[in-house]
Amino acid sequence: MTLFYATEQSQNLLRFSPEEGQHALKTLRHREGDIIQVTNGKGDLWDARIVSGKPNDFSAEILQLKQQELQAPLLHIFMALPKNPERFEWFLEKTTEIGIGSITPLITQRSEKFFAKHERWQKILISAMKQSGRLHLPILNSEKKFKDCLSDSNPIKLIAHCIGHLERSPLAGFKDLNQATSIYIGPEGDFTEEEVKAAIERNFQPISLGNSRLRTETAGVVACTLWNFN
Repeated sequence: MTLFYATEQSQNLLRFSPEEGQHALKTLRHREGDIIQVTNGKGDLWDARIVSGKPNDFSAEILQLKQQELQAPLLHIFMALPKNPERFEWFLEKTTEIGIGSITPLITQRSEKFFAKHERWQKILISAMKQSGRLHLPILNSEKKFKDCLSDSNPIKLIAHCIGHLERSPLAGFKDLNQATSIYIGPEGDFTEEEVKAAIERNFQPISLGNSRLRTETAGVVACTLWNFN
């Protein structure tokens, strides 16, 4: 069954965006009285009955809370934006499908200039969450400079780099699903040696994601996959 995303809950009534209403009523041909499954992106899954069949006023009455996941994913990826913005959108989609808690666009010394598209990015996250049947919507943070991230308070802080003469360890050695984890992915020109050393001085652990030199967005997806499944 298709999963719908509610933007608002008022007692036992769920409300949706006009886009969600259009998709439900025009594309999927739902009508008033139909039973649908709905999430709020915070771990809740409801059975709900459509009570308003207008795209701009689409709402549903809660019938049953079927599932509530109490523990959200603990992985936070800080990723420098690739030159091609579509590659960042691909990263958002795939890591949402795999399982990620939060994402922060990272500005490093070698980062490309970019224009943030938070509204578009948020829609991609919602779509990927629904498509994959996940109940947690990743948190999308505003972009942040690398130097301002050195005070990261997560218990596990990992920085992936490809600087050959600096020590690195496999990601698997630091995996702990019970500990909030930050993984930092650099730009296409990699982190500078200065940035890596500054991170290590603040108790970041340098890691490798394998023997291949990966694109920025590929490295982000690989890191998310290794953390979730290995």
